[in-house]
Amino acid sequence: ESPTPSRIIRAAPLAQTDRRSKVGSERHQ
Repeated sequence: ESPTPSRIIRAAPLAQTDRRSKVGSERHQ
């Protein structure tokens, strides 16, 4: 049960970065 929380914690910041990247790309275009 250790890798599960670790993945969630890592996925949270990754999702935010991906979202910002998408928004930036859309704004850039």
